[in-house]
Amino acid sequence: MELLKIENIGLIYQSEDSETAALENISFSVNEGEFIAIVGPSGGGKTTILSLIAGLIKPTGGKITIGGKEITRPHGEVGYMLQRDQLFEWRNISDNVNLGLEIQKKKNPETIAYAQSLLDKYGLKEFKKHFPSQLSGGMRQRVALIRTLAFRPKILLLDEPFSALDFQTRLHVHDDISSIIANEHKTVLLVTHDISEAIALSDRIIVLSPRPGKIKADIPVRLGTKKPREKRDSPLYPALFEKIWKEVSS
Repeated sequence: MELLKIENIGLIYQSEDSETAALENISFSVNEGEFIAIVGPSGGGKTTILSLIAGLIKPTGGKITIGGKEITRPHGEVGYMLQRDQLFEWRNISDNVNLGLEIQKKKNPETIAYAQSLLDKYGLKEFKKHFPSQLSGGMRQRVALIRTLAFRPKILLLDEPFSALDFQTRLHVHDDISSIIANEHKTVLLVTHDISEAIALSDRIIVLSPRPGKIKADIPVRLGTKKPREKRDSPLYPALFEKIWKEVSS
């Protein structure tokens, strides 16, 4: 079932004496439960697309709908996970997870219980009273994701959330995060510069051109498994990587 639809989106930044086209004729749809990765050169508008979906900025043209409802301002249908985990060092893990509920004005006994149940479910029960500085990088990312899931958004927007992790930790976190997202049946859009990460995590990869960002390719990932590290071992992986690399670099 189609959940997100982006139709002919354009965005132009204007100043007193000039204007700059950031995005041009962006159109794609995302079905419920799909995991979409967006790749492309720096400055091509990848993060801008997430901001538009979140309603943080308005397009110059076109429209965005979630569940058939047009998005015109910030809303509670999406959870946004940024490049850094944004955990507050002076709040323990339990309180950090509840923070998202406070910001969304959804903090009540039922939502708190659900948020805490996610910590229990995903291996953080013994760490609720710990502080972020006491956790590994991978565990911090798990907490950040649970905080994003706590208010039950329809769509997760992930803006290079693993870029600060070392390679080995990133591989473990990919499996970890992918499993949580699948268990919670979430729809995801991931922005990344890492083609291998895009292949490992997603069902489809959208390739953007340099500014003004246009869709150069929309490539399905059909490697026969949902597990990130297993995808990297697929005999089909090298050819898919090469195909996406050519689109990104041409």
